[in-house]
Amino acid sequence: MSREENVFFTEFYREHFESLCSYAYRFVTNWDDARDITQDAFKTALTKFDDFYSSENPIGWMKETIHKLSANFNKVQNLHNSRTEPLDEKILVPAVSQSYESGEDSAIALCAELLSPEEFSMIQDTIIANEPYSTAYKKSGLSYEAFRKRIYRILQKLRNHWNT
Repeated sequence: MSREENVFFTEFYREHFESLCSYAYRFVTNWDDARDITQDAFKTALTKFDDFYSSENPIGWMKETIHKLSANFNKVQNLHNSRTEPLDEKILVPAVSQSYESGEDSAIALCAELLSPEEFSMIQDTIIANEPYSTAYKKSGLSYEAFRKRIYRILQKLRNHWNT
């Protein structure tokens, strides 16, 4: 990067950082996340400096980059915050066999009986203890997406059992 390019980038950063943060905030509604996304946009501008510097509209270039980064950020946040339908009493209790007393504890006991220890542990962490997938998957040794799919299949298994 030439001295002229370095001066351009530094001045552009100082002059436009706050307004670009405000632009990012429109998409993520959290100032810390907006600052992080704006920082990432400036890192992208450095990585692709020739495209950024030669752009007819550097602010537009940055806004487009921020928009894309914000969309990716929101997509990841939505994925991490997603939850499946909880296994509450409305689902569990009617399906409990006659050998158990009714109530939440009996439904949990039936789950433990129907599932493998690994499956029950996953259900116990995420559904019964209401732990977010974003932390529970780390215990399993699976990727986040594989963990979500496994939970979905376990829930399907339980629903199929109780609907028969």
